[in-house]
Amino acid sequence: MADLRVVVRDLHRCAFLFTGSRAEALELVSAVVRSAARARSGARFSTLIAAMARTVAKEQRRTTTFSILDDDLRQRPKITVAIAAIESLAWEAKRTCFARVLGCLSGSLRVAFVLTDVLGFDPAQAAAMLEIEEGAYRVRLARARRNVEGFLAPRCAHYARSNPCSCSEVGPAWLELGVFDCPPGHDTPRRAHDEDPPIPQASLLYRRLPAPELGPHELIGLAEALRGADE
Repeated sequence: MADLRVVVRDLHRCAFLFTGSRAEALELVSAVVRSAARARSGARFSTLIAAMARTVAKEQRRTTTFSILDDDLRQRPKITVAIAAIESLAWEAKRTCFARVLGCLSGSLRVAFVLTDVLGFDPAQAAAMLEIEEGAYRVRLARARRNVEGFLAPRCAHYARSNPCSCSEVGPAWLELGVFDCPPGHDTPRRAHDEDPPIPQASLLYRRLPAPELGPHELIGLAEALRGADE
């Protein structure tokens, strides 16, 4: 069971980056797990993430645009948030913002960035997972990197301290706008959201980003369902 929980957590991490939403991430993971269980296709992470990636790439749907995201990042809250909640909201803003940046890309570009720059699959492996030519994959990856770096480089304080965007200000504003709900109490990392020094490289920022956690009930239920994929 422990190994299956790790697989589910890793799938959920990717699903959140693909969707930018806790609810949609859970729905996406559930669909992939159910499909694997029906097909008895196994519970290996590489098989499951390939299936998830093909689904997202095929849809091509953008979840937002760079223009909308830029406007949202400029919003300032009208509500007063308790000091104790600011760090939790800052973490939720950080994770959600990074996912929303990817959401500005088409599904195929988003998938390329996550497979290679977050998960570390080389272009040949990732292209095989998507069942496309390696040359086509490399074009997608280059475009994804260019767009992500181009947006983060002049804005994100985690990219450069001199940049204007602050998660501690964005968090309360996005809660007020309904971009996300208050995160679960168990799901705030035990360190400051801005503790790490700036990293002027998008792939490293994404790799070091703590993933949102599933609740115990969802985690156990999905791991149990995934067990059926191997039976």
